[in-house]
Amino acid sequence: MLLPTRTTLQVSDVAIDLTAASITIGRLDQRLQNHPLKEAFLYRARLDAVRAQAQVDGQAIDPWHLAAVLEGLRLPTQDLEGADRFALVEAAQTAFRLYQWQTHPSATQRQDIARALSHLRPFIRTCGPFLGAAIAFHDWLHQGEQRAPFRAALGVLWRKRGVMRSALPLTGPAALRAGAPHDPVRWVPVFLRAVTAEAHSMTEMLRGMERQWVIARREAGAQRRNSRAPAAIDILATRPLTSATTLADLLKMSVNAALDLLERFESLGLVVEVTHRSARRLFALRGFEPLREALMPPRRLASYPLKNTDPALPDELRPSDLLSTLSGQQAAIWKPDFTELEAAMKEADHILRKTTSRRNKPRV
Repeated sequence: MLLPTRTTLQVSDVAIDLTAASITIGRLDQRLQNHPLKEAFLYRARLDAVRAQAQVDGQAIDPWHLAAVLEGLRLPTQDLEGADRFALVEAAQTAFRLYQWQTHPSATQRQDIARALSHLRPFIRTCGPFLGAAIAFHDWLHQGEQRAPFRAALGVLWRKRGVMRSALPLTGPAALRAGAPHDPVRWVPVFLRAVTAEAHSMTEMLRGMERQWVIARREAGAQRRNSRAPAAIDILATRPLTSATTLADLLKMSVNAALDLLERFESLGLVVEVTHRSARRLFALRGFEPLREALMPPRRLASYPLKNTDPALPDELRPSDLLSTLSGQQAAIWKPDFTELEAAMKEADHILRKTTSRRNKPRV
């Protein structure tokens, strides 16, 4: 069977890769159905997908800065130099734009996604959802189009075609790394393998989150049958970030009691507080330590004694010595001498009066 590409591509060339992609994505999607950790997992998966997409696009971002932006937390830009502050904010904005394509595209972005979908459909009808998407992606890039609209269109089309029911951010960014082949015969298998590896990595992430959940429930320290500790762990596992107020509302308990419960979990090493005891404290299960580090305020420099940086200044007048001298004794009171200034002002007044009297003298 020949496929409609710029060169001849046989199905046998991609049969193994196509089968692996179908099985891996299908298993992950099936596992996510009605999974209690689904929303928390998709949150983490989108952060990782945005990081990978930005990396192959030549932009280094910290996905946890994106998490801070999404939660309305303040980035640690204080005490940074102008260029560093600009770089941090620009990277966070870049990450947010990539995230927006996948979740809440703007009106202009939706138009670009619709155009990418129109480009996808004929390939899908001829070659199927995976192989057709790979060939269409290569053709889209070959025409000089942007990557972001097609990445978003992939998820939309695969959900419409029933390939997956969850909004998995599968885009195969590894296929766009430097050194990737350009001709479709070699690039299409690379893309299918990249999507398979991406789905496999997400599966391992889900397994890790499940292990953390089980361990946290076991070590929560529930000593009574009606203890709310296991339920609190369940809420922390299913939500990316949780405050004491939210936990209190969901468990029908006081805010102080919920905060005590969270602080006990933190002392046991089950949860991590990411906001450094700010006015709005947010907690999460273990695994969100990078977000805490991303929100860490910059370290302030210690107060070192002032040094003499001016070579023309004598050593005995170094700033540190001068300050200590002034602190130990009163400085002499300076008494200014206004004698010359007063004489100059009197002379000016005399000239002004003389000129005025001449102007007012009647003419004969």
